[in-house]
Amino acid sequence: MKTAAKKAFKDANVEGDQRKFARGPSARNGISVRIPRVETLGFARPGRQPGLGGRRMGLECLLGKFAGLLPKRCRRAVLTNRALPPHSKFALGWSAAFAFFAGALLACSGTVQADEPVKVIFDTDISGDVDDVLALAMLHTLEDRGACELLGVTISKINPLTGPFTDAINTFYGRPDLPIGVTRDAQVRESRYLALVNEKDGDAFRYPHDLLNNEDTPDAVSLLRQLLAAQPDGSVSIIQVGLATNVAGLLHTEADEFSPLSGVELVRKKVRLLSVMAGAFTNINGSNHYLEANVINGIPVMQDLAAHWPDEVPVIWSGFEIGIAVAYPRESIANDFSYVPHHPVKEAYLLHSGPEHDRPTWDLTSVLYAVYPERGYFDLSVPGRVSVEGDGFTRFTPVKKGAQTSKRDRFLLMSPTQAARVQEALVQLVCQPPQTLSQKP
Repeated sequence: MKTAAKKAFKDANVEGDQRKFARGPSARNGISVRIPRVETLGFARPGRQPGLGGRRMGLECLLGKFAGLLPKRCRRAVLTNRALPPHSKFALGWSAAFAFFAGALLACSGTVQADEPVKVIFDTDISGDVDDVLALAMLHTLEDRGACELLGVTISKINPLTGPFTDAINTFYGRPDLPIGVTRDAQVRESRYLALVNEKDGDAFRYPHDLLNNEDTPDAVSLLRQLLAAQPDGSVSIIQVGLATNVAGLLHTEADEFSPLSGVELVRKKVRLLSVMAGAFTNINGSNHYLEANVINGIPVMQDLAAHWPDEVPVIWSGFEIGIAVAYPRESIANDFSYVPHHPVKEAYLLHSGPEHDRPTWDLTSVLYAVYPERGYFDLSVPGRVSVEGDGFTRFTPVKKGAQTSKRDRFLLMSPTQAARVQEALVQLVCQPPQTLSQKP
């Protein structure tokens, strides 16, 4: 893995918050895991729902383990749905037990799909990298599928077009009134794709939106308080995929018209999970001290978040190494969005990365874990505590056995097999047509 990782990251560098990765064929070959060819993954089949069999797959694994206890001939018959050969009463007893066990597990699996949608607040620095756009599209698809409820979007960098662009994406996916909050105190960021929101076909916006100015949006931290206060206790997952400006700011708020609780108390009461794309938790390009962009472009606020987030609410970190191991395939961008003449995700991707680049999926991995934490897409590290050093390095300190220290933090781990599953799931979730299109006559 170290050799593969070194190869994967040799062309990666950071310029501002722009995480650059080698373009062209070298980008494809630099991925640290073998990814199945795009053509074999069945992309652009909107009816398919990746990951929906995740829990069922786990149950089938249990069934397989249980079946392993059966006599050989009986096991073969059961697992291949063939008629049972004559066996001893002992074997038939095992078979009956297997049938009962299988029925019970599969009946339970039917209830998994009835789980309540995960309530999500998406905190993004949408402006520099295009993975934020893909992640937002993915959340809309997940809501179309009933897997999550997107409560609102808060933006952690300053650009006059962040709010209007986000509103255009939300409108394209059929949610024109989704609340948007924008920071007034963070890094100013130029963008290659935000100006797309101003494109017109004739006299009308190509991508309709009614939010024309960030000044017409509430402050991001205030919106966070408003959204959290209105939700049931312990029900909200915050997905933070940019600077920690807004989420760290939330921790220092006091009682207001939305809630009598302080920021920390509100988080402790309402938030079930913080899913963060930040840091690096393995060697990157031969270095064990890699400085990741979401941290180094806002070191004080990430330090604040790591130091003051309440211990009772778990934090899952998706490090730089996860997103770069799963690239979004250019073939999908070229082929999977042609169900409309103009698609904002495709056009934003091409403006940012061009047609010959497979963009790492940093932000998308945090979304996937937050909505599907039990689907087996990722493994988790041992529990511990993340701290942010003065230069922006994220240091993970595992909990020592028996120590009475915080177990709040874990980071994502991903095998090559999981990476292949993750890539297909991400593509399917990003390229699926909006539900509103299928509802049109």
